[in-house]
Amino acid sequence: MNYLKCSLVTGALIALMMGVSGAAMANSDEEQLKRMADPDQWPAPGRDFSLTRHSTLAEINTGNVNKLQMIWLQGTNALRGHEGQPLVIKDVGGKTMLFMVSGCPAMSNCNVVQALDLTDPDNPKPGTARPLVQTPATEMYPALSSDGKWLAYGSNETGQNEIYVMPYQGGSGKWQISVNGGRWALWAPNGKSLYFQSKDNHIMVADIASHGDAITHSQPRQWSPVAVRNAGDNLSYAIHPDGQHILVFPVAEPSPEEKGNAHVTFVFNFADELRRKLSAAK
Repeated sequence: MNYLKCSLVTGALIALMMGVSGAAMANSDEEQLKRMADPDQWPAPGRDFSLTRHSTLAEINTGNVNKLQMIWLQGTNALRGHEGQPLVIKDVGGKTMLFMVSGCPAMSNCNVVQALDLTDPDNPKPGTARPLVQTPATEMYPALSSDGKWLAYGSNETGQNEIYVMPYQGGSGKWQISVNGGRWALWAPNGKSLYFQSKDNHIMVADIASHGDAITHSQPRQWSPVAVRNAGDNLSYAIHPDGQHILVFPVAEPSPEEKGNAHVTFVFNFADELRRKLSAAK
């Protein structure tokens, strides 16, 4: 099984195919914590859940830092910075891999996830990108199932964003999961359910069953009557590894004024009333 990383570019989903096993994809906090305890890895932004941004490795020090040499360089051609902190994972199919995100020289080439094979750290080998989906429409929000077999993504090919599932290796199969708009698909950890955010910002869920090179799915149903916040191009929810709980970014509570609790008092003949009160006080 190939290790897949997807990213969004206008009109296409791009996959980085490194020819290594997908079994190394992190699917639990326990697996992440094990990697964080290994100084040879940088498995998360900030390195660990505490965002220490520190490694105990000491091979580079004040005595030899002036001897460092450049071995690989990539120009972003972007005039602004970007938050693309690399990750280093050393057990991706037996290979040490570095994953990073490109800059945004143009929206057609923005935030592309890239990979470097660091098996020979003095001669890193970049992966080769190929289109997974490429149509006149805009494809977005890719999500890979936990078994690495199915790719969920959004597309506006019908005129509005809908959620689809297809084999990630490519093929003729494609299934529309959402019915009246959808975005931000996320797979349940067991791969048997697919969640997405509806057009009216509710979390929807559909049951997914795999049958060889095809799937069947239920009609999407509302997971909760509580709407989540519309965060634009950012996720408003995340699925807990136990598959039973969802963390959400809730809709902001309306202010008292928005709830209709504001009161307005009208005072007529204010000057006469003021003179009356002043006279009574003498």
